[in-house]
Amino acid sequence: MAELKQVYLLRAQYIGGFAECFPLANSWYRDIKLVARTTLEELNSIVLTVLDWRDQDHLFAFTVGGRVYAWLGSDSFVVDERMFKGAFYSAAIPLSALDLQEGDTFTHVFDFGDEQTFLFKVLQVNQLLDTVDLPLLVSEQGGSPPPQYPASTESRALRRIWRSLNKSFGNRKTPTARKSSQICLGLTHK
Repeated sequence: MAELKQVYLLRAQYIGGFAECFPLANSWYRDIKLVARTTLEELNSIVLTVLDWRDQDHLFAFTVGGRVYAWLGSDSFVVDERMFKGAFYSAAIPLSALDLQEGDTFTHVFDFGDEQTFLFKVLQVNQLLDTVDLPLLVSEQGGSPPPQYPASTESRALRRIWRSLNKSFGNRKTPTARKSSQICLGLTHK
């Protein structure tokens, strides 16, 4: 017989980073259902998978109830710990340890250079039979996800570099930005 497991339904809304390059930022969100034992590190990976962001090797932090839970990389020399005001904690903590209730909100900042920022809202906390594979993208609004690196910013920089290289190696056609592929969670967590 299947057991009950505690499940969260979270809404992830994009609120910063390159919001000015993403006109749907105010109306874009994704609702994700996941088990309570999911860690903040895993939630970061789930969000990046939903977004189809390929460059995932960046530092990140969640702020929940005034506490900062961070992943600062595997190299202790990457980040000066003084950049955080006050103490911070490991993002390896499960959601169940955060005492999240319906209506609670918390933030997620991915890539401290670009500060891609998301606001999470707890829509539901309930029990579910252990027969459903999670995480699960439940609903979405706003069409395509925000770009990890806006084409306009990236394309301008690439074109500048390409033009400077062309001076040395002869004229060649400037490459165009690639379109991102479809969203697919592709993760299961029982």
